[in-house]
Amino acid sequence: ARAASQWRIQTFFSQYYRRDVNQLDENEQTVSQSALYSDINLDARRRGERFDFSSRLSGGYRNDFLPQEERSDNQVRMSYAYVGLDDAKTGLRGRIGRQSRSTGGVLGRYDGLYLGYQAAEKILLNMVAGYPVNSSTDSLDTARRFYGASISAGPFLENLEVGAFVIDQSIGGIQDRQAIGTEFRYFGDSRSLWGLVDFDTSYNELGRAFLQGSWRMPSRLSLH
Repeated sequence: ARAASQWRIQTFFSQYYRRDVNQLDENEQTVSQSALYSDINLDARRRGERFDFSSRLSGGYRNDFLPQEERSDNQVRMSYAYVGLDDAKTGLRGRIGRQSRSTGGVLGRYDGLYLGYQAAEKILLNMVAGYPVNSSTDSLDTARRFYGASISAGPFLENLEVGAFVIDQSIGGIQDRQAIGTEFRYFGDSRSLWGLVDFDTSYNELGRAFLQGSWRMPSRLSLH
């Protein structure tokens, strides 16, 4: 049986003011930036006997103090804003909101839903759907949308995980990406290796293929 635990909450808040002044030769000084940057991060988690809850809010606000005719708009940045729940009894897990993934064919940050199901001890089934996000300053953009499914297996030999995925993305109803792929990840005590192949079936072209790794040697030399 899993032991219940208390909430674990981590918070961070920062503010800084930035002022940029330029002067070209004998000309008068000009202020190109005068802004207050505020950033906040809130991470709240709770591990229970059956359910594990997680949530994260990470964002910022830029307040521009330049004169109206020179200023840019005040800017909101939102990197993460999600809630998630894992069910130890059924093996189901889910997360909704602004989040980020680098596996299963997902290319980073998106607004949407992730669902997972622990089908067996070493088999995890995944489903994602949502709207891609290019920048933390972007608001919800429903013109672009994607959905996909993947399977992850492992770890094998203690440190090796493998997976396969299918994913489909459209922009304004026009198909933009339809991909299948496979990936693997190995994380050892001093070595790691990550590889991926992504093939776009709609364009019949290789989308991505890479291999990256690192090796930390006893002499404190690291190879990447």
